[in-house]
Amino acid sequence: MIQEDFDIKLYNMHYTVILSSLKFNDYPSVEEIFDVINHLQEKFHNAIIQFFNSDLIINLQHIFYAIYFSQRAFSQEINISNKISIEFLLYLAANHQIKIAIDSFGIRAEHLNHVPIYMCIVSEKTQCMQIFEDLLNHFDAEEIKLEFPHFTSERIDKIKKFYNISEYQITSILSTLNSDHISNFKDIENVEIIQDALLGVVCEKMALLSLEGVKFD
Repeated sequence: MIQEDFDIKLYNMHYTVILSSLKFNDYPSVEEIFDVINHLQEKFHNAIIQFFNSDLIINLQHIFYAIYFSQRAFSQEINISNKISIEFLLYLAANHQIKIAIDSFGIRAEHLNHVPIYMCIVSEKTQCMQIFEDLLNHFDAEEIKLEFPHFTSERIDKIKKFYNISEYQITSILSTLNSDHISNFKDIENVEIIQDALLGVVCEKMALLSLEGVKFD
């Protein structure tokens, strides 16, 4: 489990993030999981409580940025969705279409047959742990080591295709990072460089998405 506190004074935002990966021993249905989440969401209505699919996750910062933009959207009332847990998926996908976000990052029945299942909770610090414990109490589940899928050439291509990332965008981001490895972008050994470049483009798309909710006078 990863637990981190965030204090963003510019927007007066203070929240704690819990990220965990679980193995379900009782094999609940997707409907059962959603019922529990909805129940907890009614109890903690300002919290993000979400299970998600990691196929298109770049790295940990990808998740933290999606949380940041979701929290900021609701604090400034420029949210796209009326549910902050859905807003989180929208920013993971950097896309304003809820169906695309859910189809790409939401969990489906086939995900429950594989491990790990990734879970994100965002709330006030003491509430975060309470939500986490409530979730575990509802299911026969155990925590397993939190790791994201290895970066392969296939994953890179899949992420680039989903986010419609061009080689020009990648080159521009790498230039701002003062990287000497632009020509070696496809070298799978340069995982951190690859992730930085992809994340830079996706963060730009998140920032543009956040402008969709802004109301100009």
